[in-house]
Amino acid sequence: MASLSSEAAGARQARLTGELIASRAWSAGPGPAAARWAVASAALSPVATIGGWLVAEALQPPSYSPLRSTISGLAGLGATDRWIMTLALLVVGACYFATAACLPAVWVPARIVLMVAGLSSIGIALSPEPARGSTPQHLAWTSLGAVAITVWPAFTARQGPSLPPILQARGAAGVTAVFLALLAWLIFETQGGGALGLAERLVSAVEETWPLVVTLALRYAAEPADFTEHVTPDDSSAVQEIAKPARAGAHVGKAFNTLLPSVLAVGQVDGPLDLFIAGDGDAEALPGGRANEEVVGVGALRGDEFGRNRN
Repeated sequence: MASLSSEAAGARQARLTGELIASRAWSAGPGPAAARWAVASAALSPVATIGGWLVAEALQPPSYSPLRSTISGLAGLGATDRWIMTLALLVVGACYFATAACLPAVWVPARIVLMVAGLSSIGIALSPEPARGSTPQHLAWTSLGAVAITVWPAFTARQGPSLPPILQARGAAGVTAVFLALLAWLIFETQGGGALGLAERLVSAVEETWPLVVTLALRYAAEPADFTEHVTPDDSSAVQEIAKPARAGAHVGKAFNTLLPSVLAVGQVDGPLDLFIAGDGDAEALPGGRANEEVVGVGALRGDEFGRNRN
């Protein structure tokens, strides 16, 4: 019976703590204005990428194949109107930096990895492919950016029962596993596959949209928590509320403990210590009693011993 009270109270406290953590996660960041900038920059990134390649593709000669040709090829030295995709890559890099800067301070590892992805996008734009082949600098920036944005979801995992699933450890791990599978497909296509352009476009669209998903999830988790369900009704008490889901005949009691754990551990301060125990059943079934005396060495004074209300 004592375990029923402690377990129910523990579960209640854990849920409250989780909701408080979730509601304060965003507020730990730079502020509401920065939060809006985070959402705006995260939304602009995939728009810039997809819009950039669609416009640039439309200006290429008929021989151009988006199924086989890469996105960065649209910013290469042999592309028509290469400035369009170059500008898009620069915008994506700037958006990643802005999103990372405006995320809550508790997400430092995720912010760093996102900045690396942004730096890589800028590096790709400033290290264009030649008309034929590639360069070590371009390959290095491309590889670094692909790895950074692929593993980024793993760094967004947080703890707390009220957080959205994608921000919890299992959700973040699942998303990372999917991104790794997409990256594996992309690497496979670079080894002579016939759909490299399609793979890169699909992978880029999915992975570049994820910062927006995480940013929106953070905002959702930061919504003010509603604690109405935790308020004890006027005609009831905390013990009575805990007792409602208990099985028939179970006894529920409450210890009015105003003593610090360190004091209880000692067992006395200038004399024996007493705890006031209130309940609605058999005095021997109340939490505390002999158990308290055996565990912490203090006495348990029951409400009925003073002729008081047992609630």
